[in-house]
Amino acid sequence: MPEILLFPIELRRFFEEPRNAVMLPVALLVPFLSLWPYFASPLLPALSATFACMEPYYLNMWYLWPGQFEGFALRPISWRRVIAVKNLAALVLTLILFWVFAAITFYFHTGQIAPNDLGDATLACVVAGMTLSIFGNNYSIVSPRGRMGWTLTDLAASVLAMLVGGMSLIPVVVVSYLIGSWEAYGILITLAALLWAGWSLPSTAARIANNIPELWMNATQS
Repeated sequence: MPEILLFPIELRRFFEEPRNAVMLPVALLVPFLSLWPYFASPLLPALSATFACMEPYYLNMWYLWPGQFEGFALRPISWRRVIAVKNLAALVLTLILFWVFAAITFYFHTGQIAPNDLGDATLACVVAGMTLSIFGNNYSIVSPRGRMGWTLTDLAASVLAMLVGGMSLIPVVVVSYLIGSWEAYGILITLAALLWAGWSLPSTAARIANNIPELWMNATQS
């Protein structure tokens, strides 16, 4: 199976998924939250909402639609390449959704938002997305959800995604005091990419390949 063909499928299924309709009321709420003066950036609500909405694509990546994991398990695929393509698709979708939320915030916000704020927030989105990919590659195996919707379990997973994304930005804040924000983002993105490619991809692929029956049973019982 040419794994790269999974990329457009992931993008198309994102826009076809009825569950993602929850993003519409969230998009209306984001600009109102951005008006709160105590946020470090008016784009912080857009960033938080993005990862709350994109949570399944990181923390439940094998069960985005019925039969997805089973379909992969029955085909002669490279799990490492499949994981890489799914992570890349999730990051691209995350950036698209964040820019949509950011555009709505720009339109309704009564104050001024500097272009540098958008640049910093986009880099923060990349750092948090890569961190969630590393975390979610393992979490999707350990705690799969065979069914998703608008339950308390899904809400808890969204909160977890926001917490992991937020914690991933703490090193950026610390390093920014020493060398500058853009340099700090560059270092963190490079380190995250090395950890993702050198450890997360091979370890997750090996774990899946060696435990397909067990993972299948865990998903059916969840």
